[in-house]
Amino acid sequence: MNLVCSLLNEQVRERFPVLKQPQYTELIGGIEAGPYVVFGVIFNRYLADLATRADLQAKAGVASFIEDMAATKDDRVSDMLTTEVLPTLLGSQAMVDSYWPLLCTATRRRLRLGGPRLSGKVELPSSEYKAVPIGRKSTVLCTGSRSESIEKREQVGVVLPTPPS
Repeated sequence: MNLVCSLLNEQVRERFPVLKQPQYTELIGGIEAGPYVVFGVIFNRYLADLATRADLQAKAGVASFIEDMAATKDDRVSDMLTTEVLPTLLGSQAMVDSYWPLLCTATRRRLRLGGPRLSGKVELPSSEYKAVPIGRKSTVLCTGSRSESIEKREQVGVVLPTPPS
């Protein structure tokens, strides 16, 4: 999905209808907020809520959206990712561990480039992951070129760390 700042609020609500529920909309007091408020408050709360659940499909959807933000050509969207979303992902080791297996190349690159300023309190895992099937669902392997990642992320699945040899 090609994300653009002027449509970002609509795009995130289209992808995640749950964000229209009162538990999220009430966080901003009913004001029609710009993208920085929507992502800084509502989307980040959704990230935190999902981190404590075992809903891999919902987490994979969030990881896919974040990857789209990381790979977009609209600098305002990538800036918002850097200032609003990535600090939340790096807010605790539990948050990193919850999402890392699902994050793809562009997102991981941004997390690593943030350096100690963003990741000082947490340890980023190794990037060596392999695809692991989940039931009857297809798998996602977030490596290779952007086009390969997009094609594979259209499927539903998860990637897990390669076990030590």
